[in-house]
This record gives sequence, structure tokens and C-alpha cells, in this order.
Amino acid sequence: MSVMGEEKHNSSWVVDMEKMLADDDPQWRRMQAERWEAQSIYRVPEWLKRMNAKAYQPRLVSLGPFHHGDSNLLPMEEHKRRALVHLIKRSKKPLQDFISAIDDVAEELQAAYGVDLHGKWRTNRETFIDMMLMDGCFLLEMMSGPFQDYKPHDPVFSMHGRKQIHAIILSDMLLTENQLPLLVLKKILGVLRPNYPVNRGPRQHFRNLIVLECLRQGLHEGHDIVEVFQWLQEVAMDIFSIEVEMDVDINLMVQQCKDFLTEANTDNNRKYPPPMEVFDWLLQTAADIDINLMVLSFQGRAHEGHDIANMSLRLHPLELYHGSLTYSNGASGVYNKSPEHKYEMMPSAFEIHEAGIKFKKRERGNLVDIDFKRGVLSMPVTKVVDSTESLYLNLMAFERLHVGAGDLVTAYVIFMDNIIVSAKDVEMLSSNGVLKNMLGCNEEAAKLFNGTLSRGQVLGPCPGLHKVQYDVKAYCRKPWHKWRATLIRTYFRNPWTCISLAAAAILLIATLLQTIYTMKQNMS
Repeated sequence: MSVMGEEKHNSSWVVDMEKMLADDDPQWRRMQAERWEAQSIYRVPEWLKRMNAKAYQPRLVSLGPFHHGDSNLLPMEEHKRRALVHLIKRSKKPLQDFISAIDDVAEELQAAYGVDLHGKWRTNRETFIDMMLMDGCFLLEMMSGPFQDYKPHDPVFSMHGRKQIHAIILSDMLLTENQLPLLVLKKILGVLRPNYPVNRGPRQHFRNLIVLECLRQGLHEGHDIVEVFQWLQEVAMDIFSIEVEMDVDINLMVQQCKDFLTEANTDNNRKYPPPMEVFDWLLQTAADIDINLMVLSFQGRAHEGHDIANMSLRLHPLELYHGSLTYSNGASGVYNKSPEHKYEMMPSAFEIHEAGIKFKKRERGNLVDIDFKRGVLSMPVTKVVDSTESLYLNLMAFERLHVGAGDLVTAYVIFMDNIIVSAKDVEMLSSNGVLKNMLGCNEEAAKLFNGTLSRGQVLGPCPGLHKVQYDVKAYCRKPWHKWRATLIRTYFRNPWTCISLAAAAILLIATLLQTIYTMKQNMS
């Protein structure tokens, strides 16, 4: 019976495989490719979780479907419902308007979770929409503030409540499996505006700002300014009564407006697009920037993420945070090139110091803005706190799973793994201001980078860091640099040593001159 069963099983498998091999449907392949491309939120593979499962688990709140219903997160569901009620009551809009807004993009939201989305969320569309709406309202309430229509003693939506749970909410928001598409926030805000406080201002005021800036910059160098002026008059009803308020940075949108018009006028037979079409497009861009900046502000990355915010709507909070760490003038894919320098293992921080290399902290720049010039190693400042391990593990997991995310965070972690070997390396980096160890123990920080984070990480060629490592290693190999560093540390560490050395040198020279003078006197 077992043999027959095996033959039957094999026959069934062969039939299925033959069918798949014979099925060469281009449409099916295209749909499969689109499905993979649409996914941006993933489950972390079990083999990766085994190294540190807790790092990927939310502690307080579930966002999205993957951890919805987890027993330890259920207490926060009540507060999610309260957030939804407060937000919708404040808006004076019917609940159905919000449901319809999410329903319009339900398929797109489901596609963001890809093949990892459980079947129950696909078959029960209404439940999925309800969850998206409730989680979105909760995030907006948490990020907006001040909590005017909540009681002062509210355990969550009050200044006291937010102070107590902000760090945990932020940590949960940056987990690979606990992501909510920012499209959800955009759809909710689309219903709320113009009554929602995050909005930049009244529609007319923002229109005036756009018109003023477009006129000031001439809009297009190659176009007749009179024609542009007439076009803009259709947008701003009273162009001469504009009140100038330049506190809103709209230079990027003006440039995008120029690009939009340039593209629309590549054909000489075409005319400007309808003014209100361009204006609505600009408002859409402003809405995307609003959401990006709101999330970055909550994450404490508004300044560092300014460039990434002034782009289209990002995918979700983790991807936005990742971009704020790695984006630099569009150079996030630089490490995909073939390396020009031979790979060298980076010496430890203590060895680097012994070779006379100085550390210099970078106040600005992305995570891997690391360079080495004339004996100075410049690095960004890194803060190590309790949540650092979970944060970097999830950022690296996102880089593993999402095509286009790059590998800059992974490159940085491996670089730090090389430069930190022991507690004395942590102490060296801390004393030079490039590492802020808030763990209180240098051994723990060394263990974090030297083992926990770098374990199992694989990285391809990284030309930028390869060059730094190659140059540093070459510098350390030259004995002259070590001799000079030893001389400086031994004899020039403080002014008294310098004075003593100078006095000894003067005395030696004086003695030598006296000896020469005496010898000449005797010879004469």
C-alpha cells in the first residue's frame, strides 16, 4: 500500500509540475511580479528570529495585521477605539466617510503585506478595513498632540501618558512586522482636512505662497513671464493682495512645478496643463510632505530626515526612519558598485588611536558618512540605548527583505563590529565623542556591536567603506606614524612635559656649544 501511495503521490506531483512547466502565461508572470513589487511589509524569517525573537515583537501596541490579537497587546485595543471616537467626533464628519476612504485603497493596502498576509484578512475585507482605520486613527492621535479633548489624567492621550509610553510606542512603530502603510494616514487626513490641525494652513493661503514663489523665481527661464503671469492669475484670484509669509519651505514644490510644466511642454503643440490640475497636484505633494514630517517629528528625526521628507509619500514608518538614516542626495545605492580597493579588516579603535589617527565626529550626514583624510577618521555620532539592538536588527531585516532598501545600515553595523573589539574600544570612541553609550557599561556596548548585531550578517562589496578601511589599514602599517604618536603621547601630553623637554633640549644644545667653544679655545 505504501508503494502504491508513493506512486500516486509522485504521479500527482509530476502532473502538477508538468502543468506549471507547460503554462507560459505572460499575464500570470506579470501579475506575480507586480505582487512582489507591491509588498513592502514583511514577516521576519524564523531562522533570523531565532537569534533574538524578542527584538521583533511589539511590547505595547499592534500596528497592522501581523500581531493583531496578540494577548499581551489586547489592553491597548480599548485605547485605539477611544482614539478613533475622539478623532471622528472632533472632525464632525460621519464615520462612513472614513470607512469609504480606506475601502477605496483596501486592495493596495492588502498588497503591501503581500504573501505574508493571512487569508482571513483577504476574505474578510470589512474587518481588514476596520483594523486599518482604527490603527491609523490611533497613530494620528499619538503623533499630533496636544490632547485638548482628553482628560488631563488620561493614561495614554495626555502629556503625562505620552511621556510614559512614547519610547515604547516609538520602538513598536519601528518593528519590521508591526508596520502600517502611511497611505492609511493620508486617506484619513484627506477626510479630516481642512479641520485637522496638522494641515499647513487654509487652502487660499497656501495657494498664495505657491503663486508668490513661482513669480519670484520666474517659474521657467525659457517661458514668457507674461504668459506665466496670466496662467497664475487663474490660480490666485487676487494676485496683488498676497501676504508674504516665507516660513513655509516650498522651494522643492516650486521646482517640482517647474519640472511638471517642462514635461508638459516638451511638445510645442501642447499648452500648459489646466491651472487647477497643477494646483491640486501641488497640494497633494504638500500633503505627502506633511505626513512624512509628522512621522519623522514623532521619531525625533525631523531635522535629519528633511531631505527624505520632501519627496513622495514614504511606504511606512520603518522605511521612513531608514531613509532618514541613509539618504544622502540620492546616493543610497552607492555600495552596489564593484569595489576599487582590496578589502581590509578595519583595525580596532584602540589600534587606530595607537597609530596616531584622530577621531572626529560628524554633526550632519547619513549613517555611513565615514571618511578618512590626513590622519583623521570622521564618523557620525551614534547613541547606544536600550532599544538600539531591536532598532538595528529590524532595520537590517528590512534591508534583507525589501528590494531597493539597500544595505547601508548593515554596512555600518559591520563597520562598527570591526572597530569595536573590546570595552576599551568603546571607551576610546566615547572619549572622542563619536559614541554616546547610554547603557552605562562599556562591556555591554561592545557585546552589542561585536556579537549580537553582527551575528549572521552578510554583506556584498561596499566600495565606500572598503576605501576607508584600506586607507586606515595602510596608515596603521607605517611605523613612522606609530613612532610619532608615541612621541607625542609620551612627551607632549601636557604643557609641563613640553616645557621640561624644551628646557632639556636647550640645555643639551648649550652644553654642546660650550664643548665646541672650549675645544676651539684649546686648539688655538
